[in-house]
Amino acid sequence: MLDPGVGQPLEKEVREVAVKAAKAFESAGAVVTEVDGILTREMLDGLDNFWRARMLGRSFETVAGGARQDAALYPSNGRKPAPNSAAST
Repeated sequence: MLDPGVGQPLEKEVREVAVKAAKAFESAGAVVTEVDGILTREMLDGLDNFWRARMLGRSFETVAGGARQDAALYPSNGRKPAPNSAAST
């Protein structure tokens, strides 16, 4: 897959290396088939949101040497989650 379907275009040098590798596999007897991109803008945005949320969560965990702080994200109603709720873990 030389084009994932969305996002930044493949750099010329990277494309050349990928094509060269595919040709080497073909010459060694492999069947190489180029496939169309599979990513959509919605999928890429979802992945972006996931990784941003994960990084943000980890940054709160590392505040003050790993101790959880009161700076946690609360539901949009502004109230703290109950101590035993999933949002407080």
